[in-house]
Amino acid sequence: RSSALFLLLFTVIGTPLLLPNVGCGSSESTTEVSVRVTEYITLADLENPMPDAEVCETDTENCVLTDADGMATLALPSGSEASYTITKEGYGSYLVADVVEGGIEHWFWMFSDAELTRMAELMGTTYPWDDTGVMLLRVYSDPGVVFVLVGETANSFYFENGDTPSTEIDATTFDGRGGFTDLAEGEYQVEYLGGEVLCQPFTAWPGDADNRIRVPVRAGYISYASQSCGATGPL
Repeated sequence: RSSALFLLLFTVIGTPLLLPNVGCGSSESTTEVSVRVTEYITLADLENPMPDAEVCETDTENCVLTDADGMATLALPSGSEASYTITKEGYGSYLVADVVEGGIEHWFWMFSDAELTRMAELMGTTYPWDDTGVMLLRVYSDPGVVFVLVGETANSFYFENGDTPSTEIDATTFDGRGGFTDLAEGEYQVEYLGGEVLCQPFTAWPGDADNRIRVPVRAGYISYASQSCGATGPL
């Protein structure tokens, strides 16, 4: 699910954040999660495979490297709320929360440090994020969706088009992406307002109400999450 800063922003500093790994070490079964990683050049050029990116179940030694085609398969506890990271030197790192059910290939675009530096300026922040994280959200729906941090305030951005995040936009465009910058480590709940109703988590943990998801944030990482509202997509 592509998604990169943006997908984008799908690096860790300070006190370690121990994220839930439900079933880790005790689950009777595992499910293989397929991850496809490519290099972001432009939105029209996303097909370059990214070999040797490390995909790890969060805070464990359960890790695999992407192959020459940018593909990796990671075994995670079946049916659990798990999370994993995707890292490679010279590129922005992802933190991904998911309910492990299998059957879907998750596609991520890796942004170079130089590209993230450019994008971060447009988002009203700076890269790298030493003490905070960035949340990159996506919705597969019509334009006009607003992302809201439940009970929190933060600096938001949305994408005008595939390459241009902006702090001047207040809802999603046809691109469907946006998010928040300068977030302290922790777990946040995000509500999707407008657009279609009854969205379902696509890459995220379920929230406590319809159209809500829970997203973990770690300093230095792009926390990627998405919902599908009557549509499906690649990430």
